[in-house]
Amino acid sequence: MSKSMGEAIHQSAKLLSQAGKEINALMDMIQAEVNSEIEQNQLGCDAQVHGNWYEESNLDDSTFLFNLYAIVLPIKKGKRKQSAQSYINIQVSLDSDGMTHPQANNLEPLAHISLWNVPTNIAEDEYMSLDLVEDTELEIQDNFLVSWGTDAEDWTDQCWTYSLKLTSLNSPEDVRNKIIIPFSQLMKTNNPIAAGLDKIEGIIRYEEITPRLLKVI
Repeated sequence: MSKSMGEAIHQSAKLLSQAGKEINALMDMIQAEVNSEIEQNQLGCDAQVHGNWYEESNLDDSTFLFNLYAIVLPIKKGKRKQSAQSYINIQVSLDSDGMTHPQANNLEPLAHISLWNVPTNIAEDEYMSLDLVEDTELEIQDNFLVSWGTDAEDWTDQCWTYSLKLTSLNSPEDVRNKIIIPFSQLMKTNNPIAAGLDKIEGIIRYEEITPRLLKVI
C-alpha cells in the first residue's frame, strides 16, 4: 500500500528535524574545538578571541526552511590589538548558491571553512557562494583553496575558503583532522598542499568555469 501524502510530509518533516539537530550538534562541536585550540595553543600562530561566536542564517524562498547557517568568531593577533583583524567563518549550505547553481555539478550539502577579513553577513551578501559575481581577485589554489590573497604570509592578511562535503563531518576526530589542524596549517602557510587539504576525505575540488563561477570537480 502506497504512503499517503500526509505520511510523506510527516516523514520528510521528521527527517529535516533530525538533520537540523545533527547540524546544530556539529556546530556546537566545532565551536568547542576551536575555543579549546585557541585557549591552549592560539591555533599555533598567536590567535586570540575578540568577541563571542555569533550566528547568521537564511531562509529559503518558502521562508519555512533554512538553506544556509553560519557561525562566526572574530579573532586578532596577540592580546594588545583593540579590534578584530580576521574572522573564522563556518558555513553550512543546504541549497541555493551556497552549494549549487545550474552548472555547479554538485547536489550535496557543503560545509565552507573560511578565514576572512570580514564576517559572514547575509544581508550584505558576505557569504561563501559558488557564484561569486562581485569578486574580481579570486584565485583557486591547487583546486582546493578559494583565495583572495594568495601571496599573503601573515594570517591577518589572508582571506580564503575551503569546502567539505557536510556528510564527511561525523565525529570530533573529523572536526579536528578536517577543520582544526588544516585551518591552523593554512594560517601558517597559506598553502593548501602544505596544509594537507589534498589528503582530506570529503574535500571539495573547484574550478572556475567562467570568471568567479565555481564548479565542483
